[in-house]
Amino acid sequence: MRFLLRLFSVFFLAAAVVAGTADTIQSFAADTPVMTPGLTVMEFVAPKALARAEAYVGGLPDGVELQDLVLRLFSQPAFALFLGLALIFWILGYKRKKPAGRFSA
Repeated sequence: MRFLLRLFSVFFLAAAVVAGTADTIQSFAADTPVMTPGLTVMEFVAPKALARAEAYVGGLPDGVELQDLVLRLFSQPAFALFLGLALIFWILGYKRKKPAGRFSA
């Protein structure tokens, strides 16, 4: 399980680097800062998964403020969103060192 979490972390880190590089190139070409929102990237990469997620979030009761949270999350720049996801998966897959060293039981 820890291996999969680290693999997802590397995947999201690579996606963040690609998104950041693309935004940097577009910013230099346009002479203004360009930051692609995460929702735009999700629409391009996985439209079916995005439609399923929107249907799930839209089907929640009105008292749940998850819709606003998801909208705010995906309106952030794509590189920041992917960096955050990489950090979360890295933290979940982190293997702590034993306090007594490598020969402890």
